Amino acid sequence: MAPSARKSPTMLGKIKFCKDRIFERDLQFKHRKVVNRLEAMENPREYTTDEQLRLYKVFLDQLTNAVTSPNSRDVDSFIGRSEAWIAKY
Repeated sequence: MAPSARKSPTMLGKIKFCKDRIFERDLQFKHRKVVNRLEAMENPREYTTDEQLRLYKVFLDQLTNAVTSPNSRDVDSFIGRSEAWIAKY
């Protein structure tokens, strides 16, 4: 079995930032799948391949853009798109 790829402190910081913003905007119940995905990504014991890390980085970039949008309607829509994207890949 190949060793697990390591999540960088930057990636872990982005995960925490996105989670905090979702809770700050009170969207954690509407987007529970995204919150669950972020919590799973935070797990240090998760076996992670290099390919998964690349997907996580794209997902986190999309999600960071979503949660930092000034328009709350856009935030909700963009989080939904990020959720659909990560579910597909």
